[in-house]
This record gives sequence, structure tokens and C-alpha cells, in this order.
Amino acid sequence: GKARLEALGVPSENITHINNILEQSGQPSTDIKPEHQFLIIARLDKFDAKIKGFFYLLRALRQCKNIGVVIAGSGDAKALLEAYCQRFNIQDKVSFRGFVDDKEKISLMRAASVFVHLSDGEGLPCIAVMEAIEQGCRILVHDDPRGDVSRLVRKMPLIPVDRYKSSLLAETLQKEAKKQKNKTKVIFTQAKNSINHYSAENVVKIIAAKIGL
Repeated sequence: GKARLEALGVPSENITHINNILEQSGQPSTDIKPEHQFLIIARLDKFDAKIKGFFYLLRALRQCKNIGVVIAGSGDAKALLEAYCQRFNIQDKVSFRGFVDDKEKISLMRAASVFVHLSDGEGLPCIAVMEAIEQGCRILVHDDPRGDVSRLVRKMPLIPVDRYKSSLLAETLQKEAKKQKNKTKVIFTQAKNSINHYSAENVVKIIAAKIGL
């Protein structure tokens, strides 16, 4: 990952390895009624917009009714995404929030039913996905053969999709939008159990197995 970013022109001094996969951000002690159906939180950069799959989601939204998506993040691709929404008249379905700090990020995750992660090749788990799971979100993921979807624990609340099949993705969005329900203590407990599976030791085993060690 670091080599790819450096090849794309990101200065190496701006790249930092994070050894702690997830710093617990705390969970609510009461039930929460989600305000948003779908949420994306990511850097909106042109150089990896295709990898992250933003436009595949927007293309599927063109076939959906009564769907609401919140996209939080900043970058030089934000204007392109907004222009796409205007061009295909789906601007009422998508709310762009721009840059959010850590506190706002967690608040948005707590208020969302489904966290969307349609990246191809980034692999799982990743920090944003684990944080969203901790906050009781279901996770809509691209079933990427180069990632680790097949290795995730069964209890993890994943919704695998093929981002390249717009009609099927649209059907999944419509189906999941109808499942919006309160986040309860039971859901938060299950979420904590899911992410606890990803200790540093287990992550090392997954990586070692993928590279044949």
C-alpha cells in the first residue's frame, strides 16, 4: 500500500503505519434510532476514486427510490461526485458533508444503518469498517476476491455485493433500506465481539496466510 501511494506521488513523510488496528471509540449505553440509511466516510481523491467505488454506488442510486446516502469527506473528487449527482438528477438522494473530524465521524456512524465500503483491492478489515461495526452499522462491501471478505468472522454484519452489477446493487440498497431499525445493546455487544476477533495476532496470521508464509 505504501509503495502504491509513493508511486502515485504521495510523499513518504506523509504516510504513517498504524499498528493499533482500532482504538475503541466507546459505545452508547442506550438504544439509538438511525437517522441515515447509508453512509460513506472516506477521502474523496481523484487518484483512487475508482478503487473506492464511489461512482458504482451513484450509478446504482439512479435506479433506486426513497434512498438516502450521506457522503462525508474532502478531496479533489468531491466536485466530480456532486456534478455526477446533478447530471443524473440524484442530488436529492445524496448529502455531501465535506470534511468531518473524529467526533463528527463517530456521530455519523452511530446515526447510520449501513456503512458503505465498495473498495476493490484495499482488503478487509480496515479501520473505518471496524469503527462502523463498533457503532452498530451493517457493512455493505464489494465481494473483492483480492480482499479478505472470505476470512471475516461469520458474525460480522456484512452485506457482500458485486459493485459492477448495478441492478443487483440497486436491489440490495432497496432491500437494506427497509431494514432500518434501532441499534440496541444486543447489537453493540455483538459488534464488540466481532471486532475483538481482530487482535494483532490474528491479523498477522491472516496476512501470513495470504502471502504463503
